[in-house]
Amino acid sequence: MLPVRMAIHEKEGAKVAIFVVLLRGINVGKHRQIPMAELSEYLSEAGFSAIKTYIRSGNIIVRSDEANSLKVSQLITQVIKAKYGFEIPVVVYTKDEYERFHQEMADLCQTIIGDQQLVYGYAQDLIGTSESNTFSMEEEEVLVRGRVLVMRIGPRLSDSPLMKELTKNKSLQQRITVRNQQTSNKLLALLKAY
Repeated sequence: MLPVRMAIHEKEGAKVAIFVVLLRGINVGKHRQIPMAELSEYLSEAGFSAIKTYIRSGNIIVRSDEANSLKVSQLITQVIKAKYGFEIPVVVYTKDEYERFHQEMADLCQTIIGDQQLVYGYAQDLIGTSESNTFSMEEEEVLVRGRVLVMRIGPRLSDSPLMKELTKNKSLQQRITVRNQQTSNKLLALLKAY
């Protein structure tokens, strides 16, 4: 049994919330290896339920009696530290937040030019205002809103002038975890099962 078991589970009649959990910087190379099936077991021991993972880059959907996404992030951070011995950024969105944001960004999906792609940068804390701010560089564009960046970039992330510029901002780079449109859409599809 993990020492970080959620106390909220002891409350009768607690409302169940659904969360999208995005882990940053795991299973890349030999460092920070976290097998998703094993992590699912540890999260279950910590009080989460209906756990689904998608690919090994740290995409998880969970149910919890805890309604606060920051507390869920903190608990998952504690589980990872206790079981794997390191800390990583854990970004958590409620199901409603994640679905609403992607619905609001649907217009940007229509502006893809040629072989461009959409890439999402998710953060646990605020990186922009509730109003959308758009920045452009060459034929690429980034939209910043609340806790999310949406980047319309060229076909290769590593060749993107906009991504190169954004990665110069170390504070921002350490706060976001990036997912491509395919992964983001798959998480949306998995949420429909809840």
